[in-house]
Amino acid sequence: MNLRRIGYASVPPLVIACLVFGLMVSPALSEDIGAKVRSACTNCHNLNRVCKNLGVKSETDWTTTVQRMVGKKPVLEGEEVGSAISYLSSLEPKNPEICK
Repeated sequence: MNLRRIGYASVPPLVIACLVFGLMVSPALSEDIGAKVRSACTNCHNLNRVCKNLGVKSETDWTTTVQRMVGKKPVLEGEEVGSAISYLSSLEPKNPEICK
């Protein structure tokens, strides 16, 4: 099969719909996850604890921390847990959203 000859008509409509839907949903979740993380963390402590670990903890460290916190008080659920871990591990030290 010559891959250069495959046009957009060959791509199943369901695949296209999934990609478009994913692009529409992902930004909304990433915009909301910062607020959700701040709210979840401040259920038990202030954000200074989070701030001092930005840029220090690796994604693996944040995974351990977030899973431990969710085990104590499940304020994040489902996809939010993974999004929170990605969000926290991507923040630079002294990020103004967390370190106010």
